[in-house]
Amino acid sequence: MTARTPRRYGVSGAVLAALALCLTPFSAAQAQDFGEIRGDVDESQPVALVADEITFDSETGVITARGAVEVYHGDRTLTADMIAYDTERDLFSAEGDIALRDQAGVVIYADIAELDGQLKEGLARGARAVLSDGSRMSAVEARRIEGETNALSKVVFSSCRVCANDPEPLWQIRARRVVHDQQQQEIFYEDAVFEVEGVPVLWLPYFSHADPTVVRRTGFLTPKFQSSTTYGYGMKAPFHYVIGPDRDLTLTPFVMSTDGLIMEGEYRAVKETGYYQFEGSAHYNDYDGEDQFRGHVFGEALFDAPYGFEYGADVALSTDDAYLRRYDFTDDDRLTTELFLRRFKNDGFASLSGLYFQSNRDDEPQAEIPVVLPEFELRQRFDAPVIGGDLFANGNLLALARDDGRDVVRLSGGADWERSLVSQTGFAFRGFAEGRVDFYTFDDADTGDDSTTSRLLGLAGVEVSYPLVKHGDRNTQIFEPIAQLILSHEGGNPDELPNEDSLEISFDETNLFSTSRSPGLDLWEEGPRLNLGWRYELLSDGGLDLSASAGRVLRLEEATEFPTGSGLSGTNSDYVAAWSLAYGEHFAFTNRFRLSDDFVFARNEILAELDYDRWRADASYVFFESDADANILEDRQEYRLDGEVDLSPFWTLSAGFRYDAEQSEFLRADAGLIYRNECIEVDFGFGRRFTDSEGAPAATSVGLEVRLLSVAMSAEDRAGRRACGS
Repeated sequence: MTARTPRRYGVSGAVLAALALCLTPFSAAQAQDFGEIRGDVDESQPVALVADEITFDSETGVITARGAVEVYHGDRTLTADMIAYDTERDLFSAEGDIALRDQAGVVIYADIAELDGQLKEGLARGARAVLSDGSRMSAVEARRIEGETNALSKVVFSSCRVCANDPEPLWQIRARRVVHDQQQQEIFYEDAVFEVEGVPVLWLPYFSHADPTVVRRTGFLTPKFQSSTTYGYGMKAPFHYVIGPDRDLTLTPFVMSTDGLIMEGEYRAVKETGYYQFEGSAHYNDYDGEDQFRGHVFGEALFDAPYGFEYGADVALSTDDAYLRRYDFTDDDRLTTELFLRRFKNDGFASLSGLYFQSNRDDEPQAEIPVVLPEFELRQRFDAPVIGGDLFANGNLLALARDDGRDVVRLSGGADWERSLVSQTGFAFRGFAEGRVDFYTFDDADTGDDSTTSRLLGLAGVEVSYPLVKHGDRNTQIFEPIAQLILSHEGGNPDELPNEDSLEISFDETNLFSTSRSPGLDLWEEGPRLNLGWRYELLSDGGLDLSASAGRVLRLEEATEFPTGSGLSGTNSDYVAAWSLAYGEHFAFTNRFRLSDDFVFARNEILAELDYDRWRADASYVFFESDADANILEDRQEYRLDGEVDLSPFWTLSAGFRYDAEQSEFLRADAGLIYRNECIEVDFGFGRRFTDSEGAPAATSVGLEVRLLSVAMSAEDRAGRRACGS
């Protein structure tokens, strides 16, 4: 009997590349690559070993490595306390803190394991697998097959963390057998039982789901349960279908106990030149006494075109307004659909579009709302010769068509100029001028009147400001008084001229120094005027910023072209002012208002945002004085608040409301409670719509959605989530 002749090499943490120290027969002068000993390993996939101590038994051909052992083969790694390699059988045996890692990020832990020389096949007992997203599987036994499949027996799966003081995960799946096919990126379960807090709630003989390496996969998404006093109990069960790498389709049956079935759908696609995304629904019901088809389509598309152009669409269409409100698709009172072709450059832009407006207001006949086709805008900048500054050429074409009422076509063209300079004494000057010609044609189907008219318009002016800057130790203050004198063409608004694009006038600090407060071209601001105001800003190093501005318009003669409630009619305008306060990204407050001559609020808006620590809120208050010329017959005063607070690292409470202070009634109210940890999210919501319209009465709704999550969260998400011992 031949005695063993062991030879021992203390490596002390060195890397033995390609196991060159393992020899057959053993000789220091005959060192060979480990792959050459085995004779069947691709040289592009060398094997390497790291260990504290290695011995080789020349009689049995067994290499034994102990102490922080690591074996590398391509993208696969095996670590253990002790690893023995049988050179004759090409077999690894490992014991103690075993971990096998592969290129997909899957890690298999075990107490005892045997694997082939390429670490592709083998058997492990007491196995625990950690997937690439951190989800965990524990099994009595695990087999590694062809380096692409893990077969586990008597398995427990969960993405919840398990701690010594809380050994029971919130949810888990127990299965007789689990197969993880990494090539198909699928995990298959046999004889599976779903448990919540250790209590069985569902048994399935077989099911599967995509593994964490999959970004998109065909299959069912998380269902959502909800109820409403309008349509009863309902459930949405989305099915996601991956058509290709650049497109997908999601179909969502919305089954209701009272109103039957709504089929919802969303189609998305991404191309080399752009993208499009459309969602919609289809329904057949008689909730308003008329049995008919109902539905909606919302979507957008944007694509690049040659020469710097882009084209696309924004779509919002519905069979009726009550349908959208009844099933909580949107509360918008007007939908806009636009097709466009446009080009933006540093020195100008061009835009061609067509628009269709759909009213969701009960008192607004659809036949009286115009279709805009086409609307063309052009603006191009040039260097002004002789006088210097910037010269702009402008063009506009607008065509409006109605089923009931007047059709209008307007063609406009003109130019404007401006130049700025700063004097040595610190005064800033800006000179400007504008000229424009408009041509109109009218065709009134109701009266049969046809007419054509034109007008020639012009203005010129100068603006003077004197910015004052003060630098402190930790802040900078800027104060700037501004005066703007404008001489404008009078008589530019004859009675026969229509006003289609300037019906709603908004006068505030943002357009105080505009050459025209009219939002469109139909209404021309006439006569000489003096715009006076000031601006102030405080910038501090600590993140606290304060800004304010105020001013008004003075005239020699009364302005009759504006509605009386606009704040611009009469000899002198109302006062407009605004101030804001901000503290970094945590807090922002803005107050904008308009005051009459006797300092009574004609308009007041307050906006506030908070994002600090556990608190987030968005609040607003608006007040509008009645204006009969603008069809605002009553004062409007409304409060709105939406906020949420993190009650703990897991619980978030949200609430919100809209309140009509003039009518002393709520418009909506809602609340929600979300529980979220590293492996599950439960979203419970409650809402009440107080507005009532035909087909969409006031309603109360309740919703519940449960999502099983992955533990593969960002560092920010992990912060504050449950940790062992917390």
